[in-house]
Amino acid sequence: MTARTGRFPARTLRPDWEAVGSDEETSDDDLSPAAAGDIFSALVLDLLFLGKVSAREACLLCYWAHRSGAPDKVGKLGFPPNKPSGSYQRHLDCVLQTKMHGEWYTVCVPSHDKHDQSRSLRQTPVLLPYDEVIEEVMTSAAFAADLGAKASAGELPDAFYEHPNCNGRVDGVMDVPIGLFVDGVPTVKRDSCIGFFIFNIITQTRFLVAVLRKRCLCHCGCRGWCSYFAIWDYLRWALTAFAEGCYPLRRHDGKEWEPGRDADRAGKQMPCRGLTIQIKADWAEWGSSLGFASHATKLYPCVCCFASQEDWHHVDDVAYGRLPWCPTCSNDYSAACHLCEIHVTLACRKDHALVRRHLMFDRRPDGGRGRCLSEPLPRFHLERGDRLEPSGTCPDIGVGFDQLADGPFPLRPEAQV
Repeated sequence: MTARTGRFPARTLRPDWEAVGSDEETSDDDLSPAAAGDIFSALVLDLLFLGKVSAREACLLCYWAHRSGAPDKVGKLGFPPNKPSGSYQRHLDCVLQTKMHGEWYTVCVPSHDKHDQSRSLRQTPVLLPYDEVIEEVMTSAAFAADLGAKASAGELPDAFYEHPNCNGRVDGVMDVPIGLFVDGVPTVKRDSCIGFFIFNIITQTRFLVAVLRKRCLCHCGCRGWCSYFAIWDYLRWALTAFAEGCYPLRRHDGKEWEPGRDADRAGKQMPCRGLTIQIKADWAEWGSSLGFASHATKLYPCVCCFASQEDWHHVDDVAYGRLPWCPTCSNDYSAACHLCEIHVTLACRKDHALVRRHLMFDRRPDGGRGRCLSEPLPRFHLERGDRLEPSGTCPDIGVGFDQLADGPFPLRPEAQV
């Protein structure tokens, strides 16, 4: 994972304090007060970033150490006692310059608020995938030669050559093969996060573009899908624009750009195109973050073939390049979705109010997993338990739907295949 210059400070957030004065020939008695202060401050920061001490404890350690004679470098990290708890972290953010700065793209993500146990919308900062890849490609002198050599030798996956936007630099623009990777992100706190990475297949460089905290995922009964959908919608928009090689005219939610860099370059050609040809994740993420069926599903537990739970353990006919089960493709997945989707258009506010009045959040373990109908609505060919799903026209099934006049997409779970 790499960090962009200008977005994060060009310093090591976790200093190697053991490396300072670790020479066996150097005696601790020979250290100057300034060197000892460097070791002490590096040790405190190391404990802080490992989660061993809190921001308050780190500030108080440095404060009292400075009062007892430690150098000014230690004193900069110190903060007096009996201050509000949040002021210690803000002080460290200011001294260490670890706060985000620069131009960030934000995505409105349905989330769970632990303070009032409610469903809320959170502005989540993310990075634009095409900016990260373009910066690496344009700053590497050998990238174009490496890409051309691998493409000419046929070393790239078939999906690259078969991509509809791949034209072999006929128009003079490079086609960069990229992939998407989803996995857990390690943290120092007792929490877990899901990271969304874009990686360059030529250089194998990963760029962390979005992070979701699991404890903050939507708790409306959807098992976090409302939060995941917001990130997937933004990634779909960004990767589509990157594949077309043109900076988007509007934001992913259809709103106009704010005055700035993105508005100035809207509609202009990118220096290169990014062709997404791989999606990588472990099985747990395929069954949750990516929205596919879980491996516990009886009918089709595998996302790659039509094996069922009854026969997917039979491997007698399994050989290299051959499976006893028919493989699945995107058309199979789309057909399965169409079987359980019901598109409804609400023609007036009265229809909208009728549907809204019968919607409820079903959080039961065996319930509808989201905002579902409590009563059937024959007028719209809807049954009790049909679930309202987020979509491009209605990305938020909570407040977002309540403020709409049309565009809901209910889903009937029992019809899924």
